[in-house]
Amino acid sequence: ILHQHEHEVWYVQFSNKGDYLASSSRDYNAVIWT
Repeated sequence: ILHQHEHEVWYVQFSNKGDYLASSSRDYNAVIWT
């Protein structure tokens, strides 16, 4: 569960090396997870 988003998550993608995860949601927020 990604608590930083207030609505459902629409997209997630790992970086090429797998060090980061990017997520975006219906509330138009994008988060880079380290």
